[in-house]
Order: sequence, then structure tokens, then C-alpha cells
Amino acid sequence: MSWTPEHFNPIAEQCGTADKCRYYISWIFSNECHAGCPYCMVGTSSTKYVPRKWSDQQAIFAWQQFHDDHGPASILFGGYEPGERLPLMSHVLTYHYGMMVTNFTFDEKILFRLIPADRLILHPSFHARLWGHDIRPFLQKIAKVRAQGFSVPVVSIACWPPDFKHIEGWRDAVLAEGVHTNIHPLYGTSYQGRKLPDEYTDQEREDMHRFVNPFIYEDRVDCKPLEITACAAGHAAGGITMDGHFARCVQVTEPMCDFMGGEHVKFWDEPRPCPAARCMCGNMGCFHVTQEVEQDGDRDADHHVQRVPVD
Repeated sequence: MSWTPEHFNPIAEQCGTADKCRYYISWIFSNECHAGCPYCMVGTSSTKYVPRKWSDQQAIFAWQQFHDDHGPASILFGGYEPGERLPLMSHVLTYHYGMMVTNFTFDEKILFRLIPADRLILHPSFHARLWGHDIRPFLQKIAKVRAQGFSVPVVSIACWPPDFKHIEGWRDAVLAEGVHTNIHPLYGTSYQGRKLPDEYTDQEREDMHRFVNPFIYEDRVDCKPLEITACAAGHAAGGITMDGHFARCVQVTEPMCDFMGGEHVKFWDEPRPCPAARCMCGNMGCFHVTQEVEQDGDRDADHHVQRVPVD
């Protein structure tokens, strides 16, 4: 799916909230994680903590104000581990709808008590070391949350070299449960001194061709430059960074307003060109505009991006 004005918010459309949500917002808000994965793409492999400059009450007020201005949003809850912040999420989801990227170590009893199943979609990642390299208890937890009405459309698995021999088996086990997989190459990390993805071995690259989506492989391994004429981020979507500013996305983070400081979000009137050399967010590809053609003095748009939200 690619962005067109007729499908203003394709992510909300895929999540079944297009009749409710006009805007998609990626919110990087969770500032700690206790998993300690050695391949973490956002920091070190030890327990992480990033100080934030806003309070829960500021966040609750800001999201209420956004709702008053723009109606409910489709929010991607991200950061380190959002499952550490279920009480805050429950307040925000009183007004909005969400997707949570999670390592799946949260206490599901808290989830069931605080958050209605029709307000939150779960996007868990299978981190094998957290489950003793046994995917069965992970799948049992998926079954448990689905039994409570929560949607689990996709499971992410990282291409960590020591796990390559297991990935296809894990993928098949997930697919057997009727859940899609997002198997993704790593970036911003290293293995045995090799920087990934640039220094995956030839054999590892050959292996990844078997189980990585071609478009993800192109973005994350071939690292081809971004070739778009504009992006609807800032117009139909946005991002909120850990420091509490609203930006066009969480990669291009020049502030558009101080969201947590109480400023109102004002979206741009139309898509604009993007200065980034590459788009690192699998979700934002559906907001790319790749071709504009002038015909008889009128501007027609032809959109060809074939990426969909994956993580």
C-alpha cells in the first residue's frame, strides 16, 4: 500500500480504525528495558534508561488536547519497552487507538485489567534468549492474549547471526498460528566486531534472502537510497520523540511544536520532500510519494511504494 489522499491514513485503515482515526502518530516514549538483548538496535545490551523531560500528567494532557483538536489518533507505542508503561498507555488509550511494539515480557494480567482489547494491537518481537530459545511459551502467550480479544497480526524476529539456524523453524511455528512474521536484518549494532548490516557475511546475506521480505532486504541490507518526491509525514502522520517534541516523524526530528509543553499540533497542508537519505521506519513507507506527473497543466499523482507497516 502506498500513500494517496483517498487513503489518508493507510495504517489506521489496516488496523480497522480508518473510520475513527485520521492521523497516525509514532510515539517514542518508553525509556527503559530490562531485556538486555546483545543486538539491541537502540542502545547497549544492558539495562537502559533515558531520562525524559515530561511527566505522565503532561503526556495525558497533551493527548487529550490532541483528541480535542484532531479526534482520536492511531498511535504506535515505541521506545525501549512500552510494556513497562501500561498504566500511562491506558490513560492515553481512553481517547486514542494504539499498536504496541513489545518484547512481550510484560505482565498480561496488568494488560487485561487496564486496556480494552479493541483499543490496542500487539506487535511482539521474539527474542529467543528471553525464552530459553524455545518459541512454544512465547506462542502460548500469544494464544492467551488473543483469547482475551487482542489482535496479534505480526511477530518480529531479528537476524542475529547465532540464531540463523533457527529462524526458519521459528518463522514456520509463528505462521502455523495464523500470524505473519517480520524477519528483519539488524542495523546500528555489531556482532564479533562486524558492524551490521554492512558486514553481514556473504553466507548470512544468502541465508537472509530465504526469509527476509525483499523490500525489507532492499532497505536494510542493500541500503539503497530513498527515492521519493515527497512524504505525507507531517501532513497525514507524525512522530513524538523522547524529549516530547512533535516532528514529522521519529527519524526526521526537527520540532514542529513542543507537544509535551502544551503546544497544539498543526499539520502541514500537503506532503513535503524528505531530507533523509534512507527511511529506517518500516511503517512510514506507506506515506511515501514516489512519482508526480504533469498532465495538461494538472498535477496527477502516481504512487508505487509497495511497503506496509511491519514493526
